[in-house]
Amino acid sequence: MNPQQRKKLLGIASGELVFAGGIFLAVALAGKTRGDWQLGAAIACFVVAGIFLVVRFVGGGGKAPQQPAPGQGKGKRSKKKRKH
Repeated sequence: MNPQQRKKLLGIASGELVFAGGIFLAVALAGKTRGDWQLGAAIACFVVAGIFLVVRFVGGGGKAPQQPAPGQGKGKRSKKKRKH
């Protein structure tokens, strides 16, 4: 699996978990059921979604792209002075 597919799947999974957590939270706040398992399920969904997001953004997918050092551009500038 390449890094782009992994990032896409982690993004979809975290979005679905946030959606499910919102549903569980709404059911828990409505108070129509007995027990507190809905609140625990909502918290678990939000935590796992957060972990997926951290893995998506921090977890590398191989070699990181090289960025130029500060002050270095993509091309060379001419040292000649322009005539105004």
